[in-house]
This record gives sequence, C-alpha cells and structure tokens, in this order.
Amino acid sequence: MPDDQKPAITPLAAGMAWVARITTVVAEMVIPGLIGRWLDSKWETQFCVVIGFVLGLVIGMWHLIRMTRSMDSQAPKGPSREKIE
Repeated sequence: MPDDQKPAITPLAAGMAWVARITTVVAEMVIPGLIGRWLDSKWETQFCVVIGFVLGLVIGMWHLIRMTRSMDSQAPKGPSREKIE
C-alpha cells in the first residue's frame, strides 16, 4: 500500500499505543526488582533486589533506546535544514 493510502490513525489509537509502550518499559524496569525481592525473602539474602533493579534498569533503557531508534527510522523525512550562519 502506498504511503498516501495508509489509513489515518485516530488520536485515541495513537494515545493507546503510547500507553502500551510506556507500560512495557516500566514493567521491564520493575518486575526484575520484584523478582529479586521475592528471591531475597526465599533465600534470606539482601542482594538479589539490587541486582534485579539494576538489571531491570538496563533492560528498560535498552528497550527504550531501541524503540526510539525504530521510531526515528519510520518518521517521515522533512526538507533538509541548512545551517544558519
């Protein structure tokens, strides 16, 4: 399908897509820490929660960077900007 014939996305659909993206990244950041806390309670340790939250932060940031890069590549290209001197 050519670009000019793509169906228009409603504002509600665009908003729901952003909510899904943000929820996914937040879950990726928080769930490993919660699993680490659960492991700490089972094993009577205190380091799994820290490892979980650090791992979650790394995974969440990695996914966020990948998501923004893919959006940049899909964005329509505008006219080139000339350097103002």
